[in-house]
Amino acid sequence: MAVQYPIYPEEYWGLDPLFRTPVKLYIKHVLEMPESPAAGVFLFKNHPIVKVDIQGTVVSIIEKTKFTSYGVDDSTGVINCCCWNNADDITDLDTSDPLSNILRDSLRDIPGISNVKLGDTLNVKGKLKVFRDRREISSSDSQCYKVLSFDEEITRMLELPLLYKDVYHVPFRLPERVKEDWEQMQLEGETGVKSNQTLAKEISVAVKWHISQGPVKYLHIDDIHNIGAIKQILEMVETSADETSHTNNLVEKAISLLEEEGLLFKMGGQRATSMQVTDNCSDLGVTIIETLRRQCSKPRYEETGLHFLRILDELHKTVTYNKLTLHALKRCLSKLEDNSDIIRVTETHYVAYT
Repeated sequence: MAVQYPIYPEEYWGLDPLFRTPVKLYIKHVLEMPESPAAGVFLFKNHPIVKVDIQGTVVSIIEKTKFTSYGVDDSTGVINCCCWNNADDITDLDTSDPLSNILRDSLRDIPGISNVKLGDTLNVKGKLKVFRDRREISSSDSQCYKVLSFDEEITRMLELPLLYKDVYHVPFRLPERVKEDWEQMQLEGETGVKSNQTLAKEISVAVKWHISQGPVKYLHIDDIHNIGAIKQILEMVETSADETSHTNNLVEKAISLLEEEGLLFKMGGQRATSMQVTDNCSDLGVTIIETLRRQCSKPRYEETGLHFLRILDELHKTVTYNKLTLHALKRCLSKLEDNSDIIRVTETHYVAYT
């Protein structure tokens, strides 16, 4: 019994490295791959395939004005390859555009294939299409070349079985977090009931919108509950004996999402029940700059700068920022760097601008 693999929606196909990559395949499989619901996309297992890379012996040649059609046989099957002339690409370019002129010169420099005879070995990369109910590969003559080395043929013969074993036969799987979101979307579509994760995301979006409407510096959980858009979301939650606890959990999940983005962080000291908006926290920026100046005045950090984890340790020693998250720190460091208040000397080390 054939194993059934999940076919994911089109918006997730870009997560598969084989999508839009010329995939080296046997011609037999190029001809047998089922078509996906999306036009021009084929499926190997559950891998979406648009472009292929085949190699074989030329068994037929049909020359036309704008293209040359080659029949290529790799002993597993025969497929027609339509190789369009580069001259067509050149004439279609806008002559008034300077970039088009540069591209035209580059295309002229690309050598096309010539003197191809029956029995030659040809490598073709191109888009797989269906023309008159037959599959063919549409390519340009710059992507078709004669294989002149036996070493290249042998290398491909040894490479293909490994690619099938290690890549093609391994099913395409979504990252866990993306997969969970997809499964939740499917469940919501079937039941019509939004999941807690979806509601939490909607609340986090509403909080972002609220922050963008004015210079909000601090947020309390009660403030979040009183935001109009969030009230409407919480009203959709099914009533239960423990409704208050449920809504509080949703708000806490939304806050966690915002903390992961570095947009909010919990405060210490007298404001322990409040959260601070990172982008509107000028005091945090001033504290970071003062920390950098103080620490970088020491011989140990004078030349190398201060590592961001060291900055976080120093801030955790203060009462106000003892709960500062790494995400919020990185967001603030990025903002300070954009404003030229600090300088990043390496990927991880910073100094204050003097």
